Amino acid sequence: MKKEKSRTANVLRNMTAGMFVKGITLVLSFVSKTIFIKLLGIQYTGVSSLFTDILTVLSLAELGISSAITYALYGEASGDIRESSMLRSQYARLMNFYKTAYRMVALAVLSFGLALVPFLDRLVTDVPDIRESITLVYLLYVTKSACSYLLIYKSAILNAKQKKYEISKIEGIMAVVKLLAECLVLWLFRQFLAYLLTDILLTVVQNILISRRAEREYDSRAGGDGGKLGKEEKLAILADVKALAMYQISGVCLSGTDSIVISSVLGTGMVGLLSSYKMLLQSVTSILQQFFNAANASVGNLAAEGGREKQYRLFRGLNFAVFWANAFCGTALYLLLNPFVELWLGREYLLGEPVALALTLDFYISNMIRCVALFRTSNGLFVQGRYRPVIMALLNVTLSVLFAYRSGIFGVLMATVIARAVTQVWYDPWLIYREIFRRNVGEYYKDYICYFLTAAAGILLIKAFAWLAAGTVGNPYHLFLLKAALCLAVPNGVIVLFWHRTEQFGECVRRIGKIAGMVKGGGRRDGR
Repeated sequence: MKKEKSRTANVLRNMTAGMFVKGITLVLSFVSKTIFIKLLGIQYTGVSSLFTDILTVLSLAELGISSAITYALYGEASGDIRESSMLRSQYARLMNFYKTAYRMVALAVLSFGLALVPFLDRLVTDVPDIRESITLVYLLYVTKSACSYLLIYKSAILNAKQKKYEISKIEGIMAVVKLLAECLVLWLFRQFLAYLLTDILLTVVQNILISRRAEREYDSRAGGDGGKLGKEEKLAILADVKALAMYQISGVCLSGTDSIVISSVLGTGMVGLLSSYKMLLQSVTSILQQFFNAANASVGNLAAEGGREKQYRLFRGLNFAVFWANAFCGTALYLLLNPFVELWLGREYLLGEPVALALTLDFYISNMIRCVALFRTSNGLFVQGRYRPVIMALLNVTLSVLFAYRSGIFGVLMATVIARAVTQVWYDPWLIYREIFRRNVGEYYKDYICYFLTAAAGILLIKAFAWLAAGTVGNPYHLFLLKAALCLAVPNGVIVLFWHRTEQFGECVRRIGKIAGMVKGGGRRDGR
């Protein structure tokens, strides 16, 4: 019980810090994006988004090393590294391995990045308003990405020890500093290169601060040099890395290739238009992700202790919470994306309702699978099902290219939705039910379909109410506020109405109640 309370306390602490920081980041990103578009224009936004996604593809060089090392550190994190010389020594060996691996990753990212330079003219198209050298801008992005791998690897121990909130503190402070500095540079110089150099410098500073914080908490030098990992330990980690590489490739192909295809086929300016939509979705996703980041180490520690039934009950409650959050956020995104972009930037920046639908479907599907992915990685299921991500990635890239010529941006986005639906959506749940819970996965599929229908019912109700009100509410701002109010009330009401008697609803409410009780008690019910 004491361990469970401690886990809940750490989840609460990590989640609170993460939500707060991401909330600040969301507001600051919105302000920064607005200033960026107004001062530099949509073409620069397209180039920035494209190069960011290209570097996401280059991050394939990481190949899941971070997840494998963090999983290996769960065992060390169960004890106090500062109190045990054996743990300090093993930690030092793991971190030495991690440091060497990430130096190789940085070199690989730099090498692959330079290799793409001759092909930039094929990737970046239709950008007449860019004054700076595209090659120089791209090289700055590559430099920023490569440098980050040299500095940030030590943060793995903070994640494993359920102290993600320490990282969140630094990220929150630096988010404010970045916004102020970048906006000042844009306002004074109106130069994209100056903006990039400022971003690189402050990103390096942030990574140094996080690395120093990890060193102060768990200094590997306190245990001596630590030496190198044994052959068997290396082989075990590398086996996980090989399997995780498949998942890494899949994730990168889904998130990073869309912009490349759109830029090559439809023009880089279209990437700029899409980037405004993606920024809003990614901001919401990043806030939801804090919940998983906070729970990651706790689920990992629970998995290390065993207890299939405990994990299953926790999964059911978490998965329902994920659905609830997804249904609420997905409904709001689908119905408010276009109205918000029109009020924010203007009608010329709109991409239409089909694009909003495709983005929302991908948002819903990708976030609904996160709870499954959390239990899969926390239980070390890296090797099992390693070919599924490859199939999904190949299917996505193939369909994206085909659909881009026939249906434009909507086709590229729907290719991702289809690739997920025919692979990940059904296979990953089947895997964890077979390997972890030892139960029939049919129960999950039934819940999944019912969850989706519940979310769809809420959307249809809101659209009906908004259609009836559209004739009487002429002011676009008033109509937006009406839709926002409906998005706040209807999805939550529908979910409570249809699910309040179910087991998973009860487990979800119980967990929320426990966290609320800890908040009320000042976080002192963690067994300390």
